[in-house]
Amino acid sequence: GGIVMNMDITNTILDFAYQNGVGANEVEKIASTKDGDVFALSLVDANGFPLPVGLPNIVILKEDKLTLVSGSEALDLIERLENE
Repeated sequence: GGIVMNMDITNTILDFAYQNGVGANEVEKIASTKDGDVFALSLVDANGFPLPVGLPNIVILKEDKLTLVSGSEALDLIERLENE
């Protein structure tokens, strides 16, 4: 499992994602970098199993600013994080 987070942050990130056209119901903090905290978005069913959503969607939280990274850019970011 990931890091347990404050529900307010989770809800803020999910609302932000939804406003940007990303359907997600789960947020997992995957890294903290100099550019901010990195959260992966996912969609899980009622049993907690992930649903296929195609390319990943990432939200970066720096101070109070949220940034959505999606598609191949998100894939590149995840690869960079894994190689750090």
